[in-house]
Amino acid sequence: MSDTHEHCGCGCNCGDAHDHSPMVIKVIMDNDEEIECAVLGVFEANEQEYIALAPTDDDCGDVIFYCFTEDGDTANLDVIETDDEYEAVREVFFEIYDEDLSDMLELTSEEELEELSAELDNALDELEALENATDETPRP
Repeated sequence: MSDTHEHCGCGCNCGDAHDHSPMVIKVIMDNDEEIECAVLGVFEANEQEYIALAPTDDDCGDVIFYCFTEDGDTANLDVIETDDEYEAVREVFFEIYDEDLSDMLELTSEEELEELSAELDNALDELEALENATDETPRP
């Protein structure tokens, strides 16, 4: 993220005009289990593109890496074959994204809390309006 926008830091010169939540994709594992993952970034290491993903149901902050290629509109994820390659990819990722990653993970959690809080407020408002309507209804 070398070219960052001074207002929001996303690098797209958006002027904060779009949602900055991480993109979420579904990954089908070898055992056919489907896992939702936030895309933390696509980056290059050793002349190959890689993608870093964080499972959305994981509170441990785990990051999963895959080889990444695109074929038209299709994204392909391939397993990194060796431990040495995986460690090299991991090192490059954290060199590039270390500061942004902690901010992104905190932002995601805070945004989720704000969303839940807003939903709760709306539900309470609807409940109160329902109670008021019930109290004002004439009874036979």
